[in-house]
Amino acid sequence: MKLNNFLRLSIWQQALLHGFLVWFLFNLYDSGAYAYRVATEGHFLFLAEGAPLTTWNRFLSANFDSGGFILVITPFLVEVNYHLVLKRRGVRAYILASVLLALGVVLGVLFVWWKGGISFNLRLHAMQFIVPFLLLLAYSFFYALVRYAFNQKLRQVETSSQHTQAELDALKAQLNPHFFFNTLNNLYGTALQEKAEKTAQSVAQLSGIMRYVLTEAQQNFTDVSHELRFLEEYLQLQRIRLPDRANMSLQTDIMYDGQPASIAPLLLIPFVENAFKYGISLEQNCFVRLRAEVKGRKLDLLVENQLLPERQTDHGAGIAHVRKRLELLYPRRHQLQISQNGTFTVSLHLDLS
Repeated sequence: MKLNNFLRLSIWQQALLHGFLVWFLFNLYDSGAYAYRVATEGHFLFLAEGAPLTTWNRFLSANFDSGGFILVITPFLVEVNYHLVLKRRGVRAYILASVLLALGVVLGVLFVWWKGGISFNLRLHAMQFIVPFLLLLAYSFFYALVRYAFNQKLRQVETSSQHTQAELDALKAQLNPHFFFNTLNNLYGTALQEKAEKTAQSVAQLSGIMRYVLTEAQQNFTDVSHELRFLEEYLQLQRIRLPDRANMSLQTDIMYDGQPASIAPLLLIPFVENAFKYGISLEQNCFVRLRAEVKGRKLDLLVENQLLPERQTDHGAGIAHVRKRLELLYPRRHQLQISQNGTFTVSLHLDLS
């Protein structure tokens, strides 16, 4: 299985596969090493009745009475710990959870021994328990480092691929941008001559939007003021496009403290487009509310729209793409929450520093 295929599995699938691989490799090594010694040195371990201990007997004894279960459950828990603690809670929580995990496994083994009637002196044989504890702890840390390195490499590859695709898309869109903008300027001039001010304003807004898409979108990052201005132009175009009806409510509030900050271009617009696509109706009462604030190089975006019954379908393609971009470009620097409870709500907190 390729690494990227493994990473696409669910948490629990990865944990089960991790546990099985550790169990399989341990038994392969243990049984193989024992078979080799028997082949080269002869039988050196015997059963109670005097018969030699075969490789199969060795395999059964290594996995008998919870031995195999421990071999599977330990890496399973290490994998779950990595996903649910390190990726969500951070390094400090992961260290504490790893210590508790290693301690819990060792104490679990002691409990099994005690239930099985095996006597031991913890004071005299403390190293028998300290060593497994340290080994489990080291394994948790080593595994986290390896996974982090692989994830970083994969993120670099995906980011590079995304940039390449974005460049291709931009090239496709630029068949002849000068002709496109000259045409819009001509339409703008014609609308003014015919005193169609609303049409002229629409053309001007559209021209600004398309210029941003064709120029800024080619950059990895752009000034956050440009992105906010792009949102304002898009919202103004929507105000011009939509009829003035009592059943529609459009409330927007965009604030910026002026501190220099950069953002990935076209990162916010899918949330806003989604609100107008699924939340506006000419017949029913509906609303779209947007609040965007950039303060201290921290961006907070809140987008809400009415959930219309006939449009409660998949909101996913654009938003799924934004989720991926956020994971690649702002790992551990963003919080995205989406809820549907009569109102479709998107809340995004983004660290732009």
